[in-house]
Amino acid sequence: MVPQLDTSFYISQIFWIVVCLLVLVIAFKKVFIPRMNKLVEKRSEYIKSLEKNIKDLEKQVDELSNKLQLVQDKKIIETNKIIEKAQYQCDVLLDQTNRELQTENEIAIKQSRKEADTIIRNLDKTLNEQIDNVAQELFDKMFQNKNGEDK
Repeated sequence: MVPQLDTSFYISQIFWIVVCLLVLVIAFKKVFIPRMNKLVEKRSEYIKSLEKNIKDLEKQVDELSNKLQLVQDKKIIETNKIIEKAQYQCDVLLDQTNRELQTENEIAIKQSRKEADTIIRNLDKTLNEQIDNVAQELFDKMFQNKNGEDK
């Protein structure tokens, strides 16, 4: 007969199964579960500390971001001031150059007018002299013709 099927051994097998199960339950309850609980607690504490570090780092990042934004705003303002100053200097230089050019143009125009007036006066004199000469020649010719007819 097969020993597993012998009913005389059942009671001792049941006893040892119960004893083994009780030892395992007690070992789990007193040793393994508390150790696992400690590990879980340590892990949760570690995770909480990491979360706290993350929050601190996020605060630092926000502070740095705000500082960076302030620095950027200041630099933009400084840049705008530099640009405005450069524009003002350019405007001043343009106005000064404009005034100088206008003065030079006015001087050149005055000189050109003087030269034109001189040329016109010279032309008037020359024309008047030529008109006088032509008139004199006409007058002479007219009188020569009358004198020649009279004679």
